Amino acid sequence: MWLLTMLACSGSADIIEGNIRPSAVLLVPLNDSDLADAQELVFTALIADDRDPAEVMGVTWSWAGDPMEGEAGLSGDMATMTVESPGLGEHEVWIEVVDVNGATGGDKATFTLRVPEDADLDGDGYIDVALGGADCDDTDPDIAPGTIELCDGIDQDCDGEVDEDLLTTWYLDQDGDGFGDPVWSVQSCERPANSAVENDTDCDDTDAGVYPGAPERCDGVDQDCDGTIDEDDAAGGWYADQDQDGWGDAQQPLASCEPTVGGALDDTDCDDLDADQRWCLSCADLSARDLVVEGLNSLSTSTGASYETLCDDDWTLVATNTRTGPWDPAAVLDDATFGSPSESEDFKSQAWSSAPFTDVRFVNDGEYARYDDVGDGTQPWHAFQIAVPGANCGPDTEWHWEMTEGTMSGHYLCSTDLYVNPSAYNATGCPEGAPGFGPTWSIWTPGFPCPLNLPHASGFQNDDLNQNPFGADEGPLRMWVR
Repeated sequence: MWLLTMLACSGSADIIEGNIRPSAVLLVPLNDSDLADAQELVFTALIADDRDPAEVMGVTWSWAGDPMEGEAGLSGDMATMTVESPGLGEHEVWIEVVDVNGATGGDKATFTLRVPEDADLDGDGYIDVALGGADCDDTDPDIAPGTIELCDGIDQDCDGEVDEDLLTTWYLDQDGDGFGDPVWSVQSCERPANSAVENDTDCDDTDAGVYPGAPERCDGVDQDCDGTIDEDDAAGGWYADQDQDGWGDAQQPLASCEPTVGGALDDTDCDDLDADQRWCLSCADLSARDLVVEGLNSLSTSTGASYETLCDDDWTLVATNTRTGPWDPAAVLDDATFGSPSESEDFKSQAWSSAPFTDVRFVNDGEYARYDDVGDGTQPWHAFQIAVPGANCGPDTEWHWEMTEGTMSGHYLCSTDLYVNPSAYNATGCPEGAPGFGPTWSIWTPGFPCPLNLPHASGFQNDDLNQNPFGADEGPLRMWVR
């Protein structure tokens, strides 16, 4: 009896006579062991007691006394604990068991979690974050810490940010003037499918004529987005009118939106030094003002009607014959227009009847013939041509001109002189018939002498300008004036 009392007072687990302390033996992990790290770890221990079955005993798992969160299990005498990996390095696990009499027992083990040998699945040198590494996608070798970030919606460098410093801010350009609306924007790697630009400087994105640097006009609108309306350099107001014909020079805007002495509101005067000329009637008019552009140019008739033709510096294209045959008299003599400036169809420009000229030039497949001082500079070709007498005869008539410059050649040419509205001529005089209309050259026919044996019976054509020795025609004939 004395013995039992002593044991009770000493705090021994042998609270009841014959009771043996319960035991717990860790199987995983073993003390001083290494474990391969994983997302989840499973610890196991064998527990035993001399009287109580395992299922009635209390089992506590901890990290060296600190609470361990996980899923505990018990199967027979085997206790288990499933926990998330605490991370690489050294750790200590404790297990404690208590029987129904309050007697306790337990075990502990120190172990080290190490990287599994096959943990780097994509071979990029980094293991998955789930295993304590820094690879945020261990299935893609192009994703790892230090990788150059691409603008594609993926976090390549595993810093937790996507497309950092790579996104472009795009601004809606509703009016298509190249300047964006600061109110509407989106960030993306690629330019949006709709109209968008990288600047936000448009002060009115509904008007394509309003943007930074736009020409300011006298209309109460801030075209150039500088916060000032109708400043001194505004256009569309008054223009210099030096010849005082009421029409201003578009190239000389006046720095004023208010009525100005010596100015005009209109800007359509092509020659502001000549009160009798308002419109740009020829390419020479455009060239004098440095307005000739490559390709088609816009000219005006004497009434202001606009049309397009080709310019070659100060030369104006008036006609093209594409070798489909000579033009009939009406096509040569009237003022009707037809075709387009392309080389694929016959073309008679409005310039035929409206572009004043002095010189005329014919171009055919690289060959050319230029005749200076044919006109007096006041009439277009049509007015000049109908003033020339029809069927004028003989080489001594005043209605033919020697070539000023050119390379015109041809097996059938009698001479390079240009004739207008001639009739046939030979050594016997002027035979009847065979009149020509418009610009014509003297051609040779076997059995008939030069110099003006046979102008074509219709007129403007190109079978005489550049014939090869076999008489084959080459390329279209183009007629220019200046």
